[in-house]
Amino acid sequence: GYCSVFLVVEGGMAAAMEATTATPRRWLAVLGFIVASQGARVSKPGPNHIEAGVPKAGHAYFFSVGDFGVKGCEDAWKSNDSYHGKKSCDGKHQFVVADAMEQFARGLRPEFVLSLGDNFYSSGVTSLRDRQLNSSFEHVYGRGALANVPWKVILGDHDHCGNVSALIDYTWHSPRWQLPSLYHRLPIELPSGGGSLELILLDSIGLEGAMGRDLTKARRFGGEYTDKYAGYDAGNAQWEWLRGALGEARAGEGPVMRIVASHRPVLTLAKRSRFATEGKVAHRLRHRLRSAAGAAPVLLLSGHDHTMQHLKEPGRNLHYMVNGVGGMKPHFFESLEDGGAARA
Repeated sequence: GYCSVFLVVEGGMAAAMEATTATPRRWLAVLGFIVASQGARVSKPGPNHIEAGVPKAGHAYFFSVGDFGVKGCEDAWKSNDSYHGKKSCDGKHQFVVADAMEQFARGLRPEFVLSLGDNFYSSGVTSLRDRQLNSSFEHVYGRGALANVPWKVILGDHDHCGNVSALIDYTWHSPRWQLPSLYHRLPIELPSGGGSLELILLDSIGLEGAMGRDLTKARRFGGEYTDKYAGYDAGNAQWEWLRGALGEARAGEGPVMRIVASHRPVLTLAKRSRFATEGKVAHRLRHRLRSAAGAAPVLLLSGHDHTMQHLKEPGRNLHYMVNGVGGMKPHFFESLEDGGAARA
């Protein structure tokens, strides 16, 4: 049967991730993925209280999921709209994950859900009146214990194929959708006086724009993007902003941890086609993250690849987690036996 996953992250006074000697061990990222499959729910590895959906005193939680906007895509395909719909879109898989999220939310009471992009397959939305805003988001995640949980949103390549301005503007039309700008920083206070972490939300499609002035044929869906949000000038502006965002703190100063969200991964074992611009962005971003990890632990959360992965930078407090299985068909992995390796 079909199996899909979302990620639970927990903050408290303990730490499962490595920390520098100058950094308090006060952040715990649960490296166990909640798996939902046709009525079965498994957490692995994950502590028992996560499996049971029982919160620990003095701890806080958030969920993360990517590549989930499938139901509206299925509806479009059935309506003979081949631009917004794809034959591979099957909304029941999105609901499997959403139902599991809702069940765990009853006990864990997440502070927010972090979207990792590709919120609306297969070509974004057309306007604020687009039916997908309801069919792929509000109707799916506006139920039960998830009904009042806010979503902190980043965009993916499929989202960039549509009306990006409408997705930003939807922030002021939905009490839960939070996308005030395509990239920004958010401080998050940890419970029980555990300090704060910083959430850095990126637009990886925008970052890609800086790789050249004419990328129409050199990037995925290049002809569908707008210069305003994904062009050369927009890309360079975001890279300059990111240089400051990741380069300000020194060891022992600032947040106890940084969580960076980017639709496209930096390291991955997924077997799928890549464009050269994706590799260039990954290489450049990896260098920035490696430098930032010298001040405090860094966790990069990404989607795009329909897999679950946890990779660690050797010798550094830098972790990469890919979580792109919110509803689309999973991708295969490269074969390690045949020489496959985590690659940027």
